[in-house]
Order: sequence, then structure tokens, then C-alpha cells
Amino acid sequence: MQKQQKNKKQQGKLLDDGYGTRGISNLNSCQYVDNPSTTVATIPAPDAVTIGLLWDTQYSGQANMDLLASVFNAYGQNLGYIQGAYSRSLFNGAIWHSGDDVKGGAKTNLTALTGDNENIVLDFLAIPPEVACIMVGVLLVQAQSQLAKAEAHICPLLRGDQVEASFGAPGGSGTRAVDSDSDSDSDDDGTRAVSGGEDDELVKIFQADLEQIPGFPQQRGFVAGRFLRTGPQAFSWTPIRHVVQADPTSGIWPTLEYYGKPG
Repeated sequence: MQKQQKNKKQQGKLLDDGYGTRGISNLNSCQYVDNPSTTVATIPAPDAVTIGLLWDTQYSGQANMDLLASVFNAYGQNLGYIQGAYSRSLFNGAIWHSGDDVKGGAKTNLTALTGDNENIVLDFLAIPPEVACIMVGVLLVQAQSQLAKAEAHICPLLRGDQVEASFGAPGGSGTRAVDSDSDSDSDDDGTRAVSGGEDDELVKIFQADLEQIPGFPQQRGFVAGRFLRTGPQAFSWTPIRHVVQADPTSGIWPTLEYYGKPG
């Protein structure tokens, strides 16, 4: 436990160096003081994040889950959506999905460090100014009696220029996932994940253990939260953590639209 706390403090320093003047001190305070599995506090978002979804199939044999995002302007009008099978990229890649996983359990190249099955990456500095709100949700395609493990989380990413500033090496134009305490990296798919040892933990600004939330395996819908624009290139994150009944035809898209309206 003491080693993990030390690693997180070192990670906070690394992110502070990398993100410069953005509100990392507030982000780190939320991470280190509050449990990201339960906090409902609004916090400043870093310049880029990866939203991850992982699930196991120990009980059901096979479960299909979808990580979703829906984008709105300041008037609540939908500007697009992200889903792994049909719409994987918006705004020239400023928002993109790693792809649809219909079985669970496997690990993608991007997320070998975290074990995620699906990811959505948001580069807030590249998102156009008309975007005011980004809703994030999870859909369980078919109801289950129980889930062995299902987790949604959000981790900060370093952008390419920030990698160069932090590590003293060219970072390119992609994004990099950052772990607690190491200088090792991997370049399997154009991203670079900086990982620590077996006892290290990724910094997470949000986590939801879906298998522990009453009603989710049966109702199938989960509204994780929203990113709201707070400045020309700044967003905040507000957890919502609501289980909702998924519609047989439209899933949770109407619910994300409801939460995406202003006011």
C-alpha cells in the first residue's frame, strides 16, 4: 500500500510536468484523496483521456458490451456518436474508438496494460469549438443474470508534444497512456504506454465496477458521466453513475441525449 501511494505521488509529478498549467493538482487531489469508484465530484479533465471498458465472461460464457459516446453542441443538438462497430471516429480522429469487441476477455494492443476490451480516446485540444458536451455510457447488449467482472474507467493520456516535454524524446502526434512509476514503453499500435511493475496502478480519474452495481446486468444501460466544455480548450468531467433501462431498439442513445441537453 505504501509503495502504491508513493508511485501515485510520483505519477502526479509526472503529469504536472507534462500538462503544464492545466488543473492537474485538482485532478490528482481527486485521485489520491477520493476513491475514483465512488466520487461524484466534478474535476478538470486533462488534455487527453482514454475511456476503457473491460469485462470477463466467467459466468455467462459470452457477454457483449458496448462503450458509447454521444456529442452535443451548446443547444443540445447531437453532433455525432461513437460506437465500435459503426462510427469509430469523429472530428478527424479527435475522438476515436478502438473497435467493437463482442466476446470480452481479450486484450487489445492499445490496452494490453489495462486489460480493456474497448476504448474511446478523446483529444480535447483537437475537438472543435462547437462541441459543448460529450456523454459517455455503457450498453450490455443482452441481459445477464450476473457478470464476473465488468469495469469502466477513465485514465489520463499524454499527447505527443507532452511526451517530448516529459521524457525528452520525440513524441509524435499520438497519445500515450501513463502508469504510475516507470520509464518502459511499448509501440505496438502507435501509442506508447508507460507502465510500472506488478504492484503499480494506473492513475484513474473515474472507475465504475459494473458487476457490483445493482440492476445493471438486467437493465443493461449505464450512464457513466459527461465531459463539459469550460473554456476554449478545456473540459471538466462529472460522474453520473446511473443505471438505466436500455430500449430494445435504440439502446441508451435516447438517455444519453436526455443528459446531453443543457440545463
